Amino acid sequence: MTAKNFTRSISHCTRQSYEKKAQKYIDLVEYWNNYLSAIQHQINRDLDVFCLLICGVLNNIIAIIVISFVVVGSLWGVGNLINRPEESSIKNTSGVLLIAQNNAFNKTNPDIYSVVNVPKKLVVVNKDFVRHDLVVDELKINTAYLSSEQDFTTAIASKEPGIFEYYCSLHPTTMQGKIIVNENND
Repeated sequence: MTAKNFTRSISHCTRQSYEKKAQKYIDLVEYWNNYLSAIQHQINRDLDVFCLLICGVLNNIIAIIVISFVVVGSLWGVGNLINRPEESSIKNTSGVLLIAQNNAFNKTNPDIYSVVNVPKKLVVVNKDFVRHDLVVDELKINTAYLSSEQDFTTAIASKEPGIFEYYCSLHPTTMQGKIIVNENND
């Protein structure tokens, strides 16, 4: 065998072995591509099933919540029709009577007048189905929440003249007015 033939033989073997190795790598890459594609397909199917399951569960939860609200609301409404709250015993009062109804005090949120160092009786009655209260921050008056037909009696008293705001803390934009305390009865 001559050196020329030997070199030709080696280069032919080397080329064949590279082609075989390259084909093995190509086959391996194709195998993994197919394998990963199958895994991705399975994951997509599993996600679809999971999403359908979650949507079904959420729809059931939402339906249960809606039905619960309807049942509780119906029971509350029927209970209020059957067992109406006792009407307040306050009929005549000296001083000021504020009736909380339809998100207003006495329909117009009137100004209340008082005199310095002369306490004035104030009675607040809730004639609404929702809770109300009366707050006068500067005079430290707070009736707490009043349920339907509940009343609260307090006094307006101030050592200084001034204009003081009263309001319902639950409905401050629609239920507010002024207490005006003057030096004398003018």
